[in-house]
Amino acid sequence: VQKYIATLNKNKEFNLNTLNLFSHESEFRKNTFFTKMIIEFLIEYKNNNNNQLTIGDISLGRDIGYSKDYVDAIYEIMKFNLKEEFIIARNKLTKLSYFLEMCLEELEIQYTIKYHENKTEYVNIKNNKTFLISNKSKYRDFDLRNIQGDNSKINKILSWSPQTDIREMVKIMISHEYKEKNAR
Repeated sequence: VQKYIATLNKNKEFNLNTLNLFSHESEFRKNTFFTKMIIEFLIEYKNNNNNQLTIGDISLGRDIGYSKDYVDAIYEIMKFNLKEEFIIARNKLTKLSYFLEMCLEELEIQYTIKYHENKTEYVNIKNNKTFLISNKSKYRDFDLRNIQGDNSKINKILSWSPQTDIREMVKIMISHEYKEKNAR
């Protein structure tokens, strides 16, 4: 909060734009980010890697958008030289579990989910082996439950809204990851 207030003050002092970009994802992310980590793991798993991935809380909701859309928004703001504060977001909450399940669907990995007291397991239907676990021991106390942006101001002033839905973004990221793996 302090950084945000300091940014607003500096931007007013120097007559600059203030942009708040919500979770923006792309095919160029490092695998330390949830979306890239999941896609990279699932592609390796599909290619007969029998490893198992344990992750944290996938019931969290995030306003995930495609970076290219956000760059387009920044360009529009700069083009009109608007000295305003804007939030760039999709305005839609996506549960991390939904993102994961879209990836599984896109990769045609058949699975079932087993719920336990302290963990959730994703089990391959073909071989009945667990390949992904959401374990409460990996949950982070500081994670906010649901984070959603409000892009109504940029939509109203510039008629901007994201063009890439979450499912299309998943397809782009998976396609890119396959190309990267084949190039190595």
